[in-house]
Amino acid sequence: MDSSLASPRLLQLRHDMEARRPEAIPQFWLEVQATGTPLVETDDTDPDTRLVTFLWRETGPTENVVLVEWFSNYDRTLREKQMTRLGETDVWFKTLRIQSDISATYHFLPNDTFIKIDADPDVVARFARMQLDPLNPLSVYPPEHAQPGLFAGSNASVFVLPDAPLLAIEDIVSRAPVTPLIEETISSKALGYDKTIWIHAPARSLEPGVVSRLLIQTDGESVECDPLTLAMIEAAPTPLVTVLIKNTNRDVELPCNPDFADFVADELIPYMRTHYAIADGPAAVIMAGQSYGGLAAVWVALRRSDAVGNAFSQSGSFWWSPRSVADRSANLAIGATRESCWLPTWAAREPKHQVRFWLEAGLLENAMGDGTSGLLGSNRYLRDVLTAKGYEVAYREFPGGHDHWSWRGIYLDGLRHLLHEEG
Repeated sequence: MDSSLASPRLLQLRHDMEARRPEAIPQFWLEVQATGTPLVETDDTDPDTRLVTFLWRETGPTENVVLVEWFSNYDRTLREKQMTRLGETDVWFKTLRIQSDISATYHFLPNDTFIKIDADPDVVARFARMQLDPLNPLSVYPPEHAQPGLFAGSNASVFVLPDAPLLAIEDIVSRAPVTPLIEETISSKALGYDKTIWIHAPARSLEPGVVSRLLIQTDGESVECDPLTLAMIEAAPTPLVTVLIKNTNRDVELPCNPDFADFVADELIPYMRTHYAIADGPAAVIMAGQSYGGLAAVWVALRRSDAVGNAFSQSGSFWWSPRSVADRSANLAIGATRESCWLPTWAAREPKHQVRFWLEAGLLENAMGDGTSGLLGSNRYLRDVLTAKGYEVAYREFPGGHDHWSWRGIYLDGLRHLLHEEG
């Protein structure tokens, strides 16, 4: 039996097993099916935390089960994220102490290889084997819209603790019927290949005499499959036309790529102004993104402020540098350092431009653990650099992690700020 149990309910289950009560396990699973997962219990040591127990029921040969999440530690092999089997039963568990105002996402990955993620040639297929929690009905997207995986638009299970801020958008959805997307292709000289985009143009933005603002969203796949985010965009009082950019090679296009910035400024924005009544000037354009997309939004706005006047970043990957990914894969010698935070350092040396910023990052996003500045720390660094340069910067830290559940729930706040719709 496992001697490190922290969950009171699992301690009781172990006691029942030791008392030779064979009905205990079936009764436990019936209880779990009725209440859902994960199991959330009070923590006697701290009223502001909860004991959160993730549960996996074994249904076939199982060597290991990984709880895939990106906040408890930064183990790139996933070994430290393994769940524990309760004796010889079909119960696998992992209990974490988590602040009671947190909501975040997770997956299960049975029978993992424990190869270091950055060195795994089959990492895409590996993460495609991740599974949603079958005992938790809450997920980022409806299961029929998206599957678990590694890329933008992939699905994940969600847990919401009792004191988490309400990310309620049902009222917005009910008031904003979503306009169908229009898929188009642009031939890009800047990039050297065609780019697929989706355009969201509500009826009011097409009315005679109406001049709209332009929202450019990176990682278009993440929004294209998500009617809730589209409903929030449509609910914005300001007439708004949105273009979603589909990734071709995300790892090349989004991290501070001058060709991508020129594509947005010299090709995409003129294309949109040719086909839609978009207000003149960079102040009418918002560039938005999450993770690498947030990095791209700030980069494009700073490099091409003649075209983009507003940058909206959620969990921007400002830890990035041209060598950071290669450094992470390497086993550096003791005393060697890892390069990080290229964009904040570059921005500090650049002249000030006419750009407004909304930056936000999650409190669960600072666990890099490899000598690289964490995402939360690098967002604070960029905030300080931009503020010192005299930029208008709105900055917020939210009780969540690196996931579309959190980003979608607070998306409208940043959008309204940059549209001057607050209050």
